[in-house]
Amino acid sequence: ENARRHFLRSAPGLAALEAKMRAVRERDFARLDGQGCVYLDYTGAMIAPSTLVARHLAALQSAILGNPHSVNAPSAASAREDAAAREAVLRFVGGDPATHEVIWTANASAALKLVSEAYPFSEGGGLVYAPDSHNSVLGVAAVASRKGAQTASFGFSGDTLCWSLTSLSSSLATVGRAGAPRLAVLPGQSNASGIKHPIAECAAMCRRAGYHI
Repeated sequence: ENARRHFLRSAPGLAALEAKMRAVRERDFARLDGQGCVYLDYTGAMIAPSTLVARHLAALQSAILGNPHSVNAPSAASAREDAAAREAVLRFVGGDPATHEVIWTANASAALKLVSEAYPFSEGGGLVYAPDSHNSVLGVAAVASRKGAQTASFGFSGDTLCWSLTSLSSSLATVGRAGAPRLAVLPGQSNASGIKHPIAECAAMCRRAGYHI
């Protein structure tokens, strides 16, 4: 308890953040304390927040939703929900609906499989990926290599779990050749540690080097 108090005093705003997180825990994850559980697999399988479950249940109980590809009132309602969800995803990632599409997949592995099958990897092309990427990124790298593209993972900074921007810059400069299709894979959050990396800065570096992301 003394160590916790010392930590909260070590930086401004930590105490307020702890109070906010405690409120979220009590509201949405009270079952953790109720069952005496310490849950450590959030990045692999997050626990559904209680308020999200309640809102979704209420929506399902009040709506009549059909096949969005049919022509009837329930199907039209599904189509509207689908379109709204796609728009929300695009807003969240800053995507332009004129140039980007949202494709629903079963999970991250299925999404990465689509990338590996659709991206035009070829001789002279390249793939640069983060050291803490999703495991299925290794499958993308295998496909890229079979098609003649060069692949490389950039490194961490020293003994930390934070990305090394110097290593990223080096990989971007040496993998493949300018003008050939080159892809960079940057997770918004580490699949191993949960760390949120400086994704905007790294993405800008990749774009300046001529990579798709």
